[in-house]
Amino acid sequence: MAYRIITISRQYGCGARTIGRQLSEQLGLTYYDKELIRMIAEESGYAADYVEEQSEYASTSGLDFMPMSHGALFSVPMTGLVETPSVTRYLNDFILKIAEETPCVIIGRSADYILRDRDDVLNVFLYADVEARIQTLLQRGDEETEDAARKRIEQSDRARRKNYKQMTNREWGESTNYHLCLNTGAFGAPCCTDIIAHAYQLPCGGVTIGKK
Repeated sequence: MAYRIITISRQYGCGARTIGRQLSEQLGLTYYDKELIRMIAEESGYAADYVEEQSEYASTSGLDFMPMSHGALFSVPMTGLVETPSVTRYLNDFILKIAEETPCVIIGRSADYILRDRDDVLNVFLYADVEARIQTLLQRGDEETEDAARKRIEQSDRARRKNYKQMTNREWGESTNYHLCLNTGAFGAPCCTDIIAHAYQLPCGGVTIGKK
């Protein structure tokens, strides 16, 4: 059995988008990151900023993140009051749908959990030490000072950890949830891309990670 899908979970500032795009080009896979947010916003009528916030940084407890049938893809009622569960249901169904349609790379959005019952998914977690991530943010121009970059990293990691736990009842970044965990600060983006690409091209053998 061959892999068809790569999910990339990541700490903030690890260069996941760069690696994801490189994998997409190298392996001929469709790339989903911000594109997924845009697709959901267009179909649901929700603001893109709201969809992005709720899909990865929501702090509401009790989210319904169980898989739905594709036939119920747009069954969430559109009311004046938008609740977080409706955003997660759209996200859940969109990821299930694109996984069926095309080989792809999916950045974040708890895709590793949503696709946990598939045997053709390679789940990757990218991390790096805080100092390396601070330098990445400064080089990208995301922040102007080290203190601001450090604060943003801490806030993002805390929000992602909390949201992932609430959505999946798993620990974000726990190595047993992934096939590969790579330190981008130690290896760099090109090397990490090559490692992931090599793993993707190996027979996957139907091995699934953390299906419970």
